Amino acid sequence: MGIRGRSLAAGKSLGIGRMAEDAFAAARVALVGPFPAGIQGGVMFSAAAHSSAKNKHEAEKIIRCLITPAAKEKLRSAGFDVT
Repeated sequence: MGIRGRSLAAGKSLGIGRMAEDAFAAARVALVGPFPAGIQGGVMFSAAAHSSAKNKHEAEKIIRCLITPAAKEKLRSAGFDVT
């Protein structure tokens, strides 16, 4: 469990912000819910293969896999807002 999770579990802080997996590893930490839709933010993820990567071809294959219709549907079903 990370520092944030230990701090929350010890009752030392109130977490407001992005959900961190390490915070939920503590039994005394509970997710109350997301912010209301009008103020809920999002995090955008990007992917790229570095031009000098040792395994550039493999990295590009992973990226191509992530943008297939099947992968996008899987992400949507897990709650991601996929564009």
